[in-house]
Amino acid sequence: LNAAIRLNPSDPLSYYYRGLTFSRQGKFEKALTDLSQAIELFPHYAEAYYQRGRIYHNRRNFEKAIRDYTQTIQLKPNDALAYYSRGVAFENKGDTQKAKLDYEKAKKLGYTTQR
Repeated sequence: LNAAIRLNPSDPLSYYYRGLTFSRQGKFEKALTDLSQAIELFPHYAEAYYQRGRIYHNRRNFEKAIRDYTQTIQLKPNDALAYYSRGVAFENKGDTQKAKLDYEKAKKLGYTTQR
């Protein structure tokens, strides 16, 4: 991926996949940097927003996670997982009413869970 970025530094996919790789390796700052770069290069990259939101969420930065999940939903309004994930972030933040609304929307869109 590093070579791909060197050859084509304006390719958002290379940054996205390198960001995912960094995330899996536990290199979260590098992952956030690459996912942010992918978004900068392609602002309609819903998956990049979602993955960045997951990292923020796992690091307990619920505000930023909610922001990125919301952007994912704006770009992909039928993304049940994004609604569910945002609901979890709202719940973690203590906003149970918004969490409930997102869980209900996720369920309507076909998301199922063992909750």
